[in-house]
Parts: sequence; C-alpha cells; structure tokens
Amino acid sequence: MARLEALPHIVTAYAQAVLADDILAGYLVKRACQRHLHDLKRAQRRRADIWFDEAEASRAIQFFQRLKHSKGRWRGRRLILGPWQCFIIGSIYGWKKAPRKADGLTPDLSAVPETWPRRFRTAHGELPRKNGKSTLGAGVGLKGLAADREGAPEVYAAATKKDQARIVWDEAKRMAKGSAALSRRMDIRAHSLHYISNDGVFLPLGADSDSLDGLNPSTSVIDELHAHKNRMVFDLLDTATASRRQPLLFCITTAGDGTVTNSIYAEQHEYARQVLEGFDKRAGLKDDSFFAYIATIDEGDDWTDPACWGKANPNLGVSIPASELHRALIQAKAMPSRQLSFKRLYLNIRTSSLSTAIPVETWDKGGEAFDESLLHGRACHGALDISSVRDLSAFAMVFPPTDEDPFWRWLVRSFLVGADIDERERKEKLPYRLYAEAGFLTITDGNTMDQKAIRRQVQADADIFDIRSIGFDEWNARALVQLLKDDDGLDMYLMRQGMRTMNVPTKEFEDQVFAEQLRHGGNPLLRAQLQGLIFRHDANMNYMPDKQKSRLHIDSLMAGIMALGRCLVAAQEPDLDALIKSGRALM
Repeated sequence: MARLEALPHIVTAYAQAVLADDILAGYLVKRACQRHLHDLKRAQRRRADIWFDEAEASRAIQFFQRLKHSKGRWRGRRLILGPWQCFIIGSIYGWKKAPRKADGLTPDLSAVPETWPRRFRTAHGELPRKNGKSTLGAGVGLKGLAADREGAPEVYAAATKKDQARIVWDEAKRMAKGSAALSRRMDIRAHSLHYISNDGVFLPLGADSDSLDGLNPSTSVIDELHAHKNRMVFDLLDTATASRRQPLLFCITTAGDGTVTNSIYAEQHEYARQVLEGFDKRAGLKDDSFFAYIATIDEGDDWTDPACWGKANPNLGVSIPASELHRALIQAKAMPSRQLSFKRLYLNIRTSSLSTAIPVETWDKGGEAFDESLLHGRACHGALDISSVRDLSAFAMVFPPTDEDPFWRWLVRSFLVGADIDERERKEKLPYRLYAEAGFLTITDGNTMDQKAIRRQVQADADIFDIRSIGFDEWNARALVQLLKDDDGLDMYLMRQGMRTMNVPTKEFEDQVFAEQLRHGGNPLLRAQLQGLIFRHDANMNYMPDKQKSRLHIDSLMAGIMALGRCLVAAQEPDLDALIKSGRALM
C-alpha cells in the first residue's frame, strides 16, 4: 500500500491553492504566497535563521477560533477563519527568526527553534471594507493581551482619533465578554481591559489622547492607516518597543488616496509592495521582519466585472454579499462621484480623494423654466453662503415636493461685488453681466460685499415665501445672521461646511439630479458652477463639494445644498418652534 504523504499546514495549503489558481487572488496576494513557499525552502537550508513553527501557527489560529462574533447575524457564534485569514494569522505568529548574538547582527543558532522570537515585527494588511479587518484587529489585540507569553503586555488599538480607535477596541471588549475563558481572567472596564494573571492592559489610543508619553507596547493594532495625516502615532508605537522581545505592530487599512505620495499610508503601502516584489530578486528589497497582504484587483481588470471582485474581497459571499457590490455598482456606473468610492472601498484600488461631480447633460434635464409665483406661500428652507470681502455670496431656497408638484425646486439669489467685474469676467470667462441682466445675479455697488443688499433680498423673499428656517455657515455671516434673527424674526441655524454636515445633503442632491427630481429653472450661474464642481471624499464613503479644488467659485451651489440639508433635518425634526425654545436653534 502506498504511504500517504502528510497534508500541508493550512497556511502552506492556502499558498499552494492560490498559486494553482484554485483560489482567486490578485498579483500581490500571489506574491505573498510565493514568499511563504520560497521561505519554507530557505528555512530547510543548513544553518537557516528562519523557521516556520507549524504548531505555533496552529495555536494562534485556534486562539482566534475560540473567540465569538460580537454583533450581526453571527453574534454569539465562534469565529471560523477562512483560509486567507488563517494564512495571515498563521504567517504572523508561525514564522520565527533566530535571536541575535551580542553584536546584534550574527544569528544565534544554538537556541532551540521553538524558543526563537517571532520573525515578523510589522504586519501590513490592506483589504476593502466589510472583509473583517476589525475582527482580525480585535483578535490580534486579545492574543497580545492574553496569549503571547509576554510579561505585563501593553496592547493598544490606535487610530487618528480615540473614537476611531474604539472600533477595534470595542470589538475586542465584546469578544472578551463573550468568552468564558477570557472574561473570568479579565477585568473588563469601560475604557480598558486588564488581564489579571500577567498584569496586561489593552487600551484604545488616538492621536487626540491626553497623553502619548511613557508607552511600552508589546502589541499595537493601527486601524485605517490611510486616514493618518502624519507619522506621529505610527512612529510612536514603532519606536517604543525596544524593551520587548517580540513586539508586533499590526496595521489594517483600506486603500488610500493614490495622488498622495508622502503620507504614512503611501510610504507603508509602497514599502509593502517592494517587499512582496523583491524577496526573491537579487537586487530586490528584503525585510524578514515585515509581513504584507494586499488584496486588490489587478491592473487591466475591468472593475465592473464581478468575475474579478473576489481578488479584492477574500470574504466575498461570507461577510460581504455579492448583492451589495452589485447594488453599489449600479450607482457607481450612474454617478461619477461614486465610482471612486466603489473602486477604493469595495475593490481596494488607490484612487484620488477628488472626483468630478455631475455631467452637465444630466443637470440640464432639470432646467425647464418655471414661474416663481407658483411657489408663493409654499413652505421652503433656505441657506446663506456669505463670501469673503469680494467673492460671490448666495442665498438659496429649496422647496420640497407637494401632492400637486412632485419636484424639488431651487431658487438661488447670487451676489457679486461690482468693483472688479471686468477682471473677474476676463479671468473666469463667465458673463456675469449677462447673468445679472437675466435676473440670476445681483451686482452690488462698492468695493466690498454689501450685506445690506443680501438682507433686503432675504426680507423680500420672506414676505412672499414660507421660509421655515435658514441655515448658515458662520464664516463672514455673524453680523448679518444676528440681524435676520433678532430684527427680522427668521429662524437661523448654524450649519458648518464640513464633511459631517454636508455629506448627507450632498448625496441627496446628487440622487435628486440623477433621478431627475430637481428643478433649478435653468439658472445659468448654477450651471456654470456645476461644470467646475469637484467632490472631496473621506475614508468612510462620505463626500461633499470642495471649494478649494473646484475649478470655479461654487457658493451658489453650496447654498442650495445647504438649504437641502435644512429640508432633510426639518423633515426629521418638524417642530422647529420646540427646537428654538430648547436652545437648539443656533446663534
């Protein structure tokens, strides 16, 4: 009878399956698998200073699989790691490297390999959203706290802000509560986890934390590295580990802005790519302490083809249903601004944080003229965008649909200082005088913006339209807003032009335009501004108009979107009088 050969370890089996194309994977994942197999051969050489400890890799995987999901449809069920997750965890904890002799360079091969410290000190993982990054990060944190044979371990879940850091830390806290073995050995507090038997502590840490001094981390999990604007948190954790025998810095992130080359994310991504591409090349970059796993589609793949989505999403069909990607793809095909979000957040492609907004031909479908008198007495909400001394200012009113009229209708009053109108027309190549003659722009006298003219217009509109509220950005507007509130009796609401405030109305604005539900009366100034409109995206699929990057002043459009935002808020909180009395009407 033929003797059965021993089955390969699950880490090695995954690598072999990927390279045999039995598992769909992109180029960089294949390189990570080739590196593992390459290093297995290297470890078999005489006097090799690296070794894959299969037993240690299996123990790490088993630790994770004793944990339980903490939320969603799998809450309370044990984690079942997929092959790709076993590859990451088994690689990080299974690979070991011989300790160094006193000179710090020569490997000490006299020690038993089972006692060697971990090989990988830094692990860089890039995956699209909903592929379980937080679950992996929480598990790494708990293992560092409870099962790393480290004296008095210090474990940190780190991010740009403490609230973001708590995403991974809270997941770990829920997992600890859900584990009988961990919870009985752990003091679980509101803001810290303490492992009693080894004096270990696990804390969330943000760049905005009160103190970042005196850290001695053994395991650190940095969440969403692409959102870090500088190296502070990364370098702090990376350089504070000198007294630890086998520290681990585990970075998990989605792809970042491809146009930014000097961020900590861009540097780590490029370093990871070079390590993956250079480990087996004579002149390639070799770093035995750095592990990398980057899941993305390949150059040349059609991003709209579902056949390639599995390269970027190893958990496709498990934690992320294909139906979600199909739904998002429909929007991405229709709306240019959402293509960038789809590519970066679902396919892990490095894209720009900026996108052109709405095709002018789509905008023009809402351009049929209408008589303002049809809106007299109709409920609406307004917004003011007051410029600096000489730039364009705007007051917009947005009228929600009624039973008789199914459309959202915009009326936008724009204002421009007349002193430098010739230079502005020449420079911006826009016919401002024609806009004024057609009634879409008021050119004010003098060298500075005449806020009295804006107030007169708001007063006139308030006499004939039912203006329920007016949003404003306090920049340059405080004196005018105070008069409108105190003397004219209008309900004024502070509405800062930041991502937190503008994301929802911007998406609603875009949806209405593409659904042909918005009517703007063919306002030519709005049309010109739309052609220069650029959206800025953040790390969480939020976006808003970017005044700095847009190719023209977009104040009139911005005022309209702000007014739409007031409509959306008022629909959720209809009793404005109660809000005013409670002090929530701002000023």
